[in-house]
Amino acid sequence: MNEKDDTSHSDDQEPKVIEHLDPEIEEKKPPNDKIIYYKIVENKENSDS
Repeated sequence: MNEKDDTSHSDDQEPKVIEHLDPEIEEKKPPNDKIIYYKIVENKENSDS
């Protein structure tokens, strides 16, 4: 019984940290990629004009 509690605790902490890092990294990547793409497109249009 003690072994199961220890495993459950360790397993509960591992996914919690990963889940918290996963959304943060994914949320920071999309906006960053969009901003760069938007800036490049605006710069290209400005140069063409």
